[in-house]
Amino acid sequence: MITIWENLSVETRKEIERILKADDLKRQYMEELHTRPCYRDFFNHYNDESVHAFIDEYAKRKSYYTIHGEIKADEQSEAELKFRHIAEKYFAEIQQKKLFDLQCLWRAGKITLDGIGTTADFTPLEFCIFSVPFLKPVTEHELNIYLDYLKTDESANNHDYRWQDFDSFRSAFESNQPERIPEWYRFYDRALGAESLLKSENIKGKEESKWLNNEKEEHAFESSDDTGKPDLEFNYNSLEFFVYTFEDRKTIRQFMAAERFHPEIDNNGLLNEAWKLLRESEDDISILKTGNWKTVLIETADRYRRKKTAECMKDLFKEYQMRLKAGIPFRAGENDSLFEFYSVKANLYSQKLSAAKKAAGRKSDC
Repeated sequence: MITIWENLSVETRKEIERILKADDLKRQYMEELHTRPCYRDFFNHYNDESVHAFIDEYAKRKSYYTIHGEIKADEQSEAELKFRHIAEKYFAEIQQKKLFDLQCLWRAGKITLDGIGTTADFTPLEFCIFSVPFLKPVTEHELNIYLDYLKTDESANNHDYRWQDFDSFRSAFESNQPERIPEWYRFYDRALGAESLLKSENIKGKEESKWLNNEKEEHAFESSDDTGKPDLEFNYNSLEFFVYTFEDRKTIRQFMAAERFHPEIDNNGLLNEAWKLLRESEDDISILKTGNWKTVLIETADRYRRKKTAECMKDLFKEYQMRLKAGIPFRAGENDSLFEFYSVKANLYSQKLSAAKKAAGRKSDC
C-alpha cells in the first residue's frame, strides 16, 4: 500500500524532515535552558515572565542557527537568516487577529468556543496561536491582505502588542485613541469593509466583573511578579551577552552570521541600522526619492526590509501548508513556557471566579 510519505517528492521530504528537526531542537534547547544550573543561576536574577519569554525566543533562534548555520555563505540562506525571524512574528499576527475577533464575539455572547470558560482563557492562546483548535488555518487571501498591509507605512509601527489584551484595546476604542489598537487589526477591518468588533458589548466581562465586585479584582491575575526582579529584555545586547557567555565557538559564529545586522533587534539607532542593512545586502536597491540623505537612507532600508520580510512570509506560508498537509503539529514550535505560565494564571482566575460565585450563593441563602 502506497503511503502519503511515498507520494511526496524528495525535496518535500527533506523540508518536512527539517521542520521536524527544528521542532526537536527547540524542545531540547528549552529543556536545557530550564534545567541546567548555569542557566538557572543567571535567570534567577530576573522575573519569571520575562525569563519564559527569553527562553522561548532564544530556543527558537538557536535551533535555526543550528540547522542553517553551516550554509550561511549561500546568499539566499543568509537573507533568510536575517529576515525569517521577523516574518515568523508577522505571520502569527494573522491568526492573532482572527482569535481576537472570536474573543470579541464570545464576550458578546454570540458564540461558544470549546475550552473557553472565562475571559482569562484567551490569554494563554496568544502563545500557542497555531495550535488553537477552533481557529481556521491561514488562507492565501488572508496572507495577501497582510502582504498589502506590509506595503503601508503603518506596518513599520509597533508589533509588540499583547495581542489578546481586550481591555486595553476596548479602552482605546471607547476613548477614541486608535493609535493604541494594533495597526494590523485596524487595517484588516478596513480591508474587509467591516466595523471593529470592539464595539460589541462585553457581556461576559461585565458578568465576571460583577461576580468579582470590581475591575481591579477582575484583573488581579495579570499583575506583575511581586519579587521586584527586573525584566530580562530580549534585544541584541542581551542576546549577544548570552551567546558569548554560554555557547561554544560554533554557535557564536552562527549567531554572528544570523544576528549581527539583524534589522529588528540591533538597537544602535535607526540610521546605523539602516546603513548596516543596506551595506550588507547584495541586492539592487533603488532610491525612490530625494531629500535629506538620512531620511532617504532610513526609508530605503525600511522599504527593503519589508520587501524581504514579505518574501520570507510567502516561503513560510508554503511551509505552513506543508505542515497542514503532512499533519505535523505546531505545538513544538510555539511559546510553550509562556502558554503554561498564563494557563496557570487563567486557572487561578477561574478558581477565584468560582469561589466568588459560591460565596455570593451562600450570602443569598442567608
